[in-house]
Amino acid sequence: MASRLDTTSSFKSVAPFTAKSVLQTPDDFKFASRQTQRGSLAPRDLKEQDDWAQRMIKLVGVCPENNDWARKENPGGFQCLGGGHSMTDELLAEGLGGILAHPARKWGESKGPYYPDPNTGKYTRGV
Repeated sequence: MASRLDTTSSFKSVAPFTAKSVLQTPDDFKFASRQTQRGSLAPRDLKEQDDWAQRMIKLVGVCPENNDWARKENPGGFQCLGGGHSMTDELLAEGLGGILAHPARKWGESKGPYYPDPNTGKYTRGV
């Protein structure tokens, strides 16, 4: 399944067909398309972008270990406060709730992505 990211991104979705999008409005798609370019946004636009990202994270929910998320850089995204999971800017922009697992709890060393099953709520590996 191709992602709904802009065509300049090299990120390709591997989400299972059961993954449900949290992107619902035209604004959601606008903000999703620029999430991966947040570093080049003007300060006012960056605030709007980060507000949107926080709303999307709330829709996705806490990590599988019940931790909240905090912003990280290089690569950009959010890591759970327990350190075991992350959501890159690309996964956030995809809008399908994908996360990465960090068995060693180190940013940048990951497995996945994993997507929530809408029927069970459990995370499964993307295709």
